[in-house]
Amino acid sequence: TYSVNVIGREKDEVVAADKFYVFLDESPPSGYGAASFQSAPSPEGSGIQYMPAAAYPDVILGRIPVGREIELRALLTKMYRFEEPAGSDAWRRSIVLFSDDAWSGYLSSYAYHSIEEHFEYGMDSVAVKIEESLPGGFQVNRLHLSRWTDGVHDDLTGGTLILSESTDSTRKYFTPYLHRKLNRGCLFYSFQGHASRSNFTTEAGFSNFNQYQDVDSLRSDRNHIFFGVGCHISDFALMMEYSRSGIDGPNGDCITEQLLFKSRAGAVGTYASTGYEYLLENKYFCTTMHEVIFQRPPTDQIPPENIHTGARWILGEALVAGEIEHLGLQSYAYGQIYRYVLLGDPMLRVDPGPPLMTVSADWGEGMEEIPSDTLRSLSSLNACRLMFKASDVVALGDISFEVDGEDRTGDLAVVPTIDEGLDFARGYSASLDYTVNLDEHSLVFRTHSPDGRETGFRELYVALSMMLYNDSLAIPPGGESPSEGSFRLEMRFPVWLGAAPDIMFDGIDLDGVTVQAPDPQDSTVWEARFTRKLSAGNHVLTVVVGSFEAEYPFSVGGSGLVMDAFNFPNPFDEGTNICYSLNVDADAGKIMIFNVSGILIREMAIPRDLLGAAPPGAPNAVWWDGRDLAGDMVANGTYIYVIDIEKDGGKVSYT
Repeated sequence: TYSVNVIGREKDEVVAADKFYVFLDESPPSGYGAASFQSAPSPEGSGIQYMPAAAYPDVILGRIPVGREIELRALLTKMYRFEEPAGSDAWRRSIVLFSDDAWSGYLSSYAYHSIEEHFEYGMDSVAVKIEESLPGGFQVNRLHLSRWTDGVHDDLTGGTLILSESTDSTRKYFTPYLHRKLNRGCLFYSFQGHASRSNFTTEAGFSNFNQYQDVDSLRSDRNHIFFGVGCHISDFALMMEYSRSGIDGPNGDCITEQLLFKSRAGAVGTYASTGYEYLLENKYFCTTMHEVIFQRPPTDQIPPENIHTGARWILGEALVAGEIEHLGLQSYAYGQIYRYVLLGDPMLRVDPGPPLMTVSADWGEGMEEIPSDTLRSLSSLNACRLMFKASDVVALGDISFEVDGEDRTGDLAVVPTIDEGLDFARGYSASLDYTVNLDEHSLVFRTHSPDGRETGFRELYVALSMMLYNDSLAIPPGGESPSEGSFRLEMRFPVWLGAAPDIMFDGIDLDGVTVQAPDPQDSTVWEARFTRKLSAGNHVLTVVVGSFEAEYPFSVGGSGLVMDAFNFPNPFDEGTNICYSLNVDADAGKIMIFNVSGILIREMAIPRDLLGAAPPGAPNAVWWDGRDLAGDMVANGTYIYVIDIEKDGGKVSYT
């Protein structure tokens, strides 16, 4: 049972006075209100107000302070999506920490205050706690406002002009940088500093004042949880709130409400104060909360059944655990915690995205991490020992491995990392012997949760990289080349070759090409050089190593029509294919066949679908059945064919 103390409603928004808790017992302990720690007795002489263990809440109630259906729909949509992370959501490993500088005051009172250095000191302490957190790792982005305003603050006199210059510098340089960090995605966005219900920092580093509307600059669907340590940040559901629309933004909502209601973008949950706060008390509170959230392992099982549910990192649980820890450390904690509220779903599942994954290879001299997504042999034998490692802040179920889509998990030697006191592994290492070859193109290691859901993957490509040059001009794949000059095709293979590769041009062996390895001791790198005048149109260089082939397409500019032709079979009995290559698409064409006396015996129009550009290696072909204009078979002998091709009013003939 629980009690809810609602003191009024304004425009369909609940106006609340306290923090609500649910006790799963039949009733709260005698003498304790369901929404209050204050009446709890304190240890003799300690002066600390606390709630005894018997009265700790089982569930914290969050608020969804919506006033309209569209706000509720926007928030719930974000929550559902946030709880379904993709294996590619590496952005969830990012944390944004924003701290105020040591300058504050209104207009002429704007000045430096040394005690406010603790805003930055506090966030540095938080950063260390996160960086020392559970395995899996986080990228901590320290955004100290002083880095952007120190240049303006060289003049320690302060005052209105310095405030104006500091605000200009902040809005021009810092705020767009913060927007970019948030739009790239982060799991937590934490702030510590001076604030109001619609503005962070005196210099408006992040503000929803009507002239700024920074929430509108958040456009990415990579949502975050906001943790704000400052005054009045979550001063939500005020009486006569709509009257503040001209100051605080849409509907007069506080900034955390606006972060929640922002469609697609913004926050999925916020935790901040509804009232006035004290700097040093906030500093210690912020550090303790982040330490508990990031350094305490998630629960593996849910009582009382203790059946497997997968590891959990639940927002409300993490916040309450931090509050309880803070209550045991600080005498002022009760009043402080009473003012901080969670807006959002306390049962929100927080998933930090894919595990931290690395792949290393031992080519005979010890394991070295593979920094890129491409696997290249460092041994002439092309054989190595691969080692895949994954670690996470939540439980991992197992590892799988596939090559070109084929499951080869059975090739792995898998070793889980079991932490004492945890039921499920937070990390795995998996190794196998592997020989790199050109017939296999993709190696994929995948991680799974205990219930079989894929949580991340790391893919390695086995690929030939190539670049074509005309003299010193680089021609990227699909790029345009000059029609003539000295060409050089640079090839870097993922394996060591036993012999030079073969080179084909438009499907035919390339004459006059020289292929060699610049370094005789390294047969993974080769160069093919040739000099040639090329016709306009599309061309393809093909690199051949045994059954392996790789193509490098490029084009030559111009519209000049070039044609080559032959017939097959020759001689023939029942008919022959008249084959012809075209460097560009043509408009019309015909084939005329003459006897040795020059008399036309057959004429055939070329169908439109056989007028497209075709290289010599894959030419167009028109079948001649050996019959004349009357439909009779021609006599044995020699015949001459002429192909006329038209394009843009011009004509090219081949005999």
